[in-house]
Amino acid sequence: MWRGMVAWFKKPFFYDIKKKSDIWRRFIFPLRFSLTLFAVAISMIVWGMYSETVRLHGFWAVIPVYVSFLPTAGASLLKGTRRICGTLLGGIASVICIFANPGNKAAFFCEMILVVFMGRLAQCDTRVGYAGSILTPGETQTQMLLTALWRFIFTTCGVLITSFSSCFIFPEFAASKLDRASARMLEKVADRVLSALDVFHGQLKALSEGNDSSADDDQTVTSTIISDDREAFGVEDFQSMAERSSLLDDAKMEAIVFGKILLIHDVTKKLSNTVIYAFTGSIGLSDSLSST
Repeated sequence: MWRGMVAWFKKPFFYDIKKKSDIWRRFIFPLRFSLTLFAVAISMIVWGMYSETVRLHGFWAVIPVYVSFLPTAGASLLKGTRRICGTLLGGIASVICIFANPGNKAAFFCEMILVVFMGRLAQCDTRVGYAGSILTPGETQTQMLLTALWRFIFTTCGVLITSFSSCFIFPEFAASKLDRASARMLEKVADRVLSALDVFHGQLKALSEGNDSSADDDQTVTSTIISDDREAFGVEDFQSMAERSSLLDDAKMEAIVFGKILLIHDVTKKLSNTVIYAFTGSIGLSDSLSST
């Protein structure tokens, strides 16, 4: 019973799917998230003691840490950029509502209900995600404009802080994960192609020699070819492709933004564009050899 409890404790916390233990990689994201959240929250609290504006609106600098802080730098940057765009569009919609019916609180409230409804409807698209709303019909026109402006400023600052911490505090780049996933995928394909070539070469050698021992080897080779592992390999194949696909957009964003400051190597930029051609070509060659 004791051994079972020890085994249960180890597996979910310290072992991944491939039975590898890498505690540091598991603690990088929680540590980076905790440090960033603590720094931003404490800064806003202390600053809010001396500034009424920060006390009222500084909360919007903390929100991006919750909703935009993701395990990789590219994912955080991509989510943060979308949040800035969403905040800007929401602010523009609010300003339009203010100028459309100035001083009419009932009309402003109804217009904002429509804006929030459209935002929530757009939230059904996974590319949009979180959408927040603030209804402040009791404020004046100037106060509403300032509220929208300060929200946009603090949200942008929070996104920039989140992206900076993801890039420079124990960084974990999606491009690096993409490199490792591509290497594993190509390694599997290369091993299978090499195995198929060895079997194919042995079969040709047996046919050319034509003696009894070669005939026995040929029978063994034939049985090996008939019982190939294409079905099992296909599962691993698509799992590797799914892993690469989930990292591709984040890696492209990192290459565009962080590649300018040499945080992303040139080989990573080229790898994302060329590995799929090598992969599909190798799969085709392997299937052709297995079918012969």
